[in-house]
Amino acid sequence: MDEITDFAKESETFPIDYDKKVQVLTYIDTKGMQECPFDRGKCIIRGYGGWTEIVKIKSKVTGRKLTINSGTAHLARAHHLLEKDNEYGISAKEFYESFM
Repeated sequence: MDEITDFAKESETFPIDYDKKVQVLTYIDTKGMQECPFDRGKCIIRGYGGWTEIVKIKSKVTGRKLTINSGTAHLARAHHLLEKDNEYGISAKEFYESFM
């Protein structure tokens, strides 16, 4: 997720192919920082106390769309959480099959 987020941040036009499985639809840098809901103020995400980007991606294999950012990567890595039933929601198996 971090690699896709970095790629999207450096891209100038959208949609753009990240690789043969992932297409980046949009990258937006928000005006406010979001903090980790588990350890507010204690978690450092990529050198900062939170994240500010929103990246919308699409699986070129399954057509599945997903919203990711540094926060979703942090939550999965540090807190073993993948959200469900929202635009960020995906199972580990589905993420692997659609985007890896």
